Amino acid sequence: MIDTSLILNTLGSGVPVILLHAVMALAMFAAGLWIRIRLTAFDELAEIQGGNVAAAINLSGVMIALAVPLASTLVTSAGTLDVAIWGLVTVAVQLVFSECAGRLFIRQIDVVRDRNVAGALALASAQLSLGLLNAGALAL
Repeated sequence: MIDTSLILNTLGSGVPVILLHAVMALAMFAAGLWIRIRLTAFDELAEIQGGNVAAAINLSGVMIALAVPLASTLVTSAGTLDVAIWGLVTVAVQLVFSECAGRLFIRQIDVVRDRNVAGALALASAQLSLGLLNAGALAL
């Protein structure tokens, strides 16, 4: 027979922690995205609002590349402080990776300004690849 009181007690103690970790990850994601948008040498949101598909692809790659390491942090962390510390570290590392990809691999400003969809896909792929490597590093 299943002890429903045990299940309810587990839910009662677990759900608040899950919600706290999710809110923390969302806040770190939003902060990382805000910083990344502010660091960009052009108004990426205005480009997207103006119909620039390359800008949308580029920013989508950045968002997913920020989310993947944060998700890995949630999986590998032992508690709330762990989530906070490693979440901030992964966001910082990913922002550096994103900046490097946008300057060294394919010049992000040229891709977006020229509305180069092929270049934006390659840049988004580079950002996603770096995000996966960042996430994988947390598994150590």
